[in-house]
Amino acid sequence: MLLAERTTWRHYLELTKPKVVLLIVFTAIVGTLLSTPGMPPFAALVWGNLGIALAASCAAAINHVLDQKIDEKMARTRSRPFPTGVMSNTQALSFAGVLGIASMLILWLLVNPLTAVLTFFSLIGYAVIYTVWLKRATSQNIVIGGAAGAAPPVLGWAAVTNSIDPNALLLFLIIFIWTPPHFWALAIARKDEYARAGIPMLPVTHGVAYTRLQVLLYTVLLVLVTLMPFITGMSGLIYLATALILNGFFLYYALNLPHYPEQALARFEERYADLPEPRRSYAAMISTTDHYIDRVLTQLEALNLQRKTIVIFMSDNGHSPESYKISVDAHTSGHPKGHEYAKGGGGNTGRFIGAKGSLLEGGIRVPAIISYPAGLPQGVVRDQAITAMDWFPTVLELCGIAPPAGVTLDGHSVVPLAKDAAAPGRYDTMFWQWEEGWAVREGNWKLIGGKAEGLDPAKAAD
Repeated sequence: MLLAERTTWRHYLELTKPKVVLLIVFTAIVGTLLSTPGMPPFAALVWGNLGIALAASCAAAINHVLDQKIDEKMARTRSRPFPTGVMSNTQALSFAGVLGIASMLILWLLVNPLTAVLTFFSLIGYAVIYTVWLKRATSQNIVIGGAAGAAPPVLGWAAVTNSIDPNALLLFLIIFIWTPPHFWALAIARKDEYARAGIPMLPVTHGVAYTRLQVLLYTVLLVLVTLMPFITGMSGLIYLATALILNGFFLYYALNLPHYPEQALARFEERYADLPEPRRSYAAMISTTDHYIDRVLTQLEALNLQRKTIVIFMSDNGHSPESYKISVDAHTSGHPKGHEYAKGGGGNTGRFIGAKGSLLEGGIRVPAIISYPAGLPQGVVRDQAITAMDWFPTVLELCGIAPPAGVTLDGHSVVPLAKDAAAPGRYDTMFWQWEEGWAVREGNWKLIGGKAEGLDPAKAAD
């Protein structure tokens, strides 16, 4: 195999998934420390967790080898050693073999055989059973496979006591219940990528709405399970207070999980890779939306419906309370490191999703397609702001239905805009405000700011 570049120690380090291994070792150390009232034995604390870390690194390296075809198809994993061509199967498997053998020798000879056996089964559970079979076989892959990731506290506990303690199993249960909701949130964000890679993640097989519900239900279950260490007397009031606070955050994010009605195509993510966030995600999303709108228009023309359809593009013109601080030196924006984009923009994906004043609502930009009797002019394009309230009166007028008696509609029909290109718009100037942030739109021009700018939005509107 001809490698794209020379393999370095950094590539081998990346092969071990160091951030994941650190989390695994952390939970193993927690099990080690909770297994005894005093300080745990040196061999259990040091050699035990070193052996567990090496086994986790071995499993990660094997996972890279087995998932390399999948990694090539996903933007999140496309920069790993195999997709970039800097690692061969022989190199990775040899490295994994050394890690695995060293792990088993350390645990068997310097800790105890039980810890070695349990760690070996966890390694096989993740690297083989989950990666080779479960991941590709069922939408419950992360639920069943989560058992391997939940094992470290039991391993750390066993390293000290040479036994499987009920309290250790309680720690196992917490991580086991935590794994699905945290991973499904990622799966929702990368649903299209998993679909292209042929991985039956829950959002792919059952849809985003069902997955959001499962995230919420598992989070509620997690809240209950994390109270059990206090109920059983394993932990005290400090743990209880901390668990309740963290559970509150988890529940909030489970309720506020973005809808992700559309996800940016990989080619647009690559096209705007040099832009800073949140503009990179924003540009990729808009280009993706334009791509799908083009497909809709092409299909309308193929069906000879283009002259019977008015297409109104509803843009998210509101203000979203976002902020972003540049954390790197090199930047195509021209701003130096430390520059902060203060509140504003209208992002649609990931952590930049626009908040619209509701716990359950996210920013969405979609085209609305309304069929109507022939008669409106063709080829008219208006750059005109409208609001969500305008859809109801628009549909009523297009269908020839009078508004309900005694009811005053908040919005306005946009049919006059379609009939007459010279018709004045009702929203040539608009103003929005959210907390201390605000935005003003006048024609094609939009100004976003806040108190930090020292501007008066009322005067800006003038």
